[in-house]
Formats: sequence, C-alpha cells, structure tokens
Amino acid sequence: MEIKTYKLEEQDRYVDFRSYADGIWFGDPCYVVPDGFNHDTKNYWETLVDMMYTKETFTHPDGTENCVRHTETLDSQNEIRVVEVDDEKFYMWSTAFGDGCYPLTLNNKLVDKLGVDAGCLSVVPMKLLNLWGISTEEAKRLGYIHEGPGNAGWMSVELGDFHWNNWDLLTGPNHDEDEEDEEEYWNEGY
Repeated sequence: MEIKTYKLEEQDRYVDFRSYADGIWFGDPCYVVPDGFNHDTKNYWETLVDMMYTKETFTHPDGTENCVRHTETLDSQNEIRVVEVDDEKFYMWSTAFGDGCYPLTLNNKLVDKLGVDAGCLSVVPMKLLNLWGISTEEAKRLGYIHEGPGNAGWMSVELGDFHWNNWDLLTGPNHDEDEEDEEEYWNEGY
C-alpha cells in the first residue's frame, strides 16, 4: 500500500476528470477511504491522517507532563491536498467550520447538501470508489455522484470555500446565503 499526499500547486490546478465515464463523487473522504473496519482490510484512512499532521511533543505549561500537539502539514482551508492511492488521484480540503452540512452547487443551483464528520470534503473519481468496493448506491447515500463524464477546470479553495469550474462547495460564512434556493430544492422532494 502506497499513499502520497501533497499540496496542489498553482501550475497543476487545472484538474481534468472528463475521461472518467463513471463520474465523480463529492463528500467527506472519511466516509469512503478504506479504514480497515467498514471496508475491506485496507487501512488508507489512518495512514492518510498520519500524513496530514506532524506530531510535536511539548511540556505542559504547568511542567507536569509531556503533551503531543498535531500540526497540519499544509493550510487545508486555503490549499487543496492531492492524494495519490491505487494509481489514482483525489482531492481534499478542510471546511471553514469543521463538521456540519454544506451546500454543493452546480451553475449556482443547489444539487445536494453534504454531511461532514471529519472536517473535510473531497472530489473522488467513482473509478476509485468502485475499486474500493463501494457501490453506487452506497456512494449516493454517503455523498453526491455526478454521473457521466467528469468535469474539468481550475480547482481552488479559499477559507474552506471550494470552486472547480462551475461547481461550488461553500463552507465559510456565506454558505447559507442561498436559503431560498435551498428551501425550494428540499420542497421539490429531492
């Protein structure tokens, strides 16, 4: 098992998933990245989390004990993390306010609200989820699938607000500005 993770550099921000006929998935990566419990025997999640933080030991201010502080290896609210695993790549970033439920929009129209339990979100090719044994039904329950050819465009995140071509996943202070659109979406029975 080999996992690589690094910052998405400015020159690589044009992300092209158009060749992915199975589509792409949006959601909290902790729901789909194999963890050795809910999926097969692979445990990518723990390894990935360990790669996302450095551990620093320090003495408690009262001098009584040594403590461990976890520090992020990049500013994940303003930088996108690339994860290479099983010969594929996916992209992840942190939300502005941690866990919650955040709107995913396409062309400024609400498509879904995504639950977050690990304080982060991601874009993952369905090909990778299928490789991990996650069915389409399970993936739909855990996040949102854009079926058919994927998308291409400039990918960015600022203060937890994600933008990629005509997709937006806002998690910052303005994530609930479109409450009327959201209410209309849920009233239509989606």
